[in-house]
Amino acid sequence: MIPANNQGPAPMYPQNNNNGGSKKLLTAAAAIIIALLGTNAYLLYNKTQQTQIIQQTTQNLDESEKAKAELEKTVAEANASLDQMRTQNADLNKLIDEQKAQLAAQKDKIGGLLANKNGLAQAKAEMLKLKSQISGYLAEISRLKEENTQLTTKNTQLTADKDNLTQEVSRERTQKEEIAAARAELAAQKEKVDSENKTLSKKVNAAAVIKADEIKVTTLEVENGKEDKAKKSKNVNRVKICFKALANNIADAGDEHFFVRIISPTGETLASKDSGGGKLTVLPKNEQILYTTENNVNYSNKDTDVCTNWDAKNITLAKGQYEVEVYNKGYLCGKGTFKIKGNSWF
Repeated sequence: MIPANNQGPAPMYPQNNNNGGSKKLLTAAAAIIIALLGTNAYLLYNKTQQTQIIQQTTQNLDESEKAKAELEKTVAEANASLDQMRTQNADLNKLIDEQKAQLAAQKDKIGGLLANKNGLAQAKAEMLKLKSQISGYLAEISRLKEENTQLTTKNTQLTADKDNLTQEVSRERTQKEEIAAARAELAAQKEKVDSENKTLSKKVNAAAVIKADEIKVTTLEVENGKEDKAKKSKNVNRVKICFKALANNIADAGDEHFFVRIISPTGETLASKDSGGGKLTVLPKNEQILYTTENNVNYSNKDTDVCTNWDAKNITLAKGQYEVEVYNKGYLCGKGTFKIKGNSWF
């Protein structure tokens, strides 16, 4: 059923023209829609890319800032650790300063990489090297510090040993000096005692000297074993000296030795080994003289008569006055004289 149209019949257009226009309109609208969709898709893709770039850049910036902070912290801690390892050793402190300078250079290098947006990866690699470098530095300084401590301990011990040795040497030197001084003092005392003993001994010896008294000299001529008194020089070939050895209670009893010295008128000592002569040391001046003959006597601390003969072998005694000296214990203990006449009657 066809509804009624109160307005009357609709105007009539040509049908073919309307269909063609609609198609064109639809095509244009579709093209516009497609273009808009493409534009939207491009804008969406571009926005997504930009968002990703922004996010990546933000992430890189965050990691870079973190890396910078980590770099600052790592180097600061390393410097603090190195400073704590300083000692009184100048060489070790110099090495620490050199290592800190190398760390500063490495820090600047990494900082430069972090300033470049494309240098983050390399900066991270350098950070790993830096940490390894720091560990190596700290280990080296720790080892050197330990060695230095050991050397210091050894040096301290050596110094102590040296001081002890020096003190010991000083003590020994002092002891030696004291011993030397004591020896010198003992030597001086001994020398003094020896001197006193010698003086005393001389006094004792001098006091123990047995005096020769009543010296009598007889000139003799001995022919065919027979003795006759002789006065003239041509006839005298034996001199007999007799004296009295006086009593001396200080002297020891026993053998006593007496030396007789005959001095010619010209001052010469009549002495010959063939006739029993020799040399005698005279006290107290320790002078050596010749003696003519000697005699050994058994002494008993009382007056003792002593006689001794001297033969003038192959000697012609000159005329004149002769002196006789008797010695005991090196001391002159008696003196006498005798005369020999010439060969004339006058």
